[in-house]
Amino acid sequence: MTRLVRILVFAIPFAAAAALALSAAATTPQALRIDMVGHLTGPSTAAGTWTSSGLVTDAGTYTETFRFAGDTIHGEKLLVGHGGTLVLRVQAVVAWIDACTATFKAGSWQIAGGTGGYQSFAGGGEPAAEPSSFGNVCTGQIRIAHAGRAHTEENGG
Repeated sequence: MTRLVRILVFAIPFAAAAALALSAAATTPQALRIDMVGHLTGPSTAAGTWTSSGLVTDAGTYTETFRFAGDTIHGEKLLVGHGGTLVLRVQAVVAWIDACTATFKAGSWQIAGGTGGYQSFAGGGEPAAEPSSFGNVCTGQIRIAHAGRAHTEENGG
């Protein structure tokens, strides 16, 4: 019985500390909205500006590479802001509304990495969260809204 008491005396504080560490490892997910206005720079590249609100309020420039696979688009976006950089991975179903203009539906985006103040960010959501999001291959104009939830993780994720 004394051995059991000794084990419990050491095990209970260790278990409590581990539980506290796990609960402190991430913040509660919060809304994050990222709006981008850009233009095509090549057949599979784009660039422009972005602003965000919610978990983080920042603005800056972005570059993107993408590829089409049937009716889907897959892309990676590098957002450079005052607080650091964010890397987003995006995949969506492309819906053409005319010969030049596409909207995006049934997709997702994820935070794939970051630096500086965004190093420990994690989260994702839906691309083109509103009807005003589009890409126009004739004019090159792009306007995209990404809405979702994100949080910070301790030790960079």
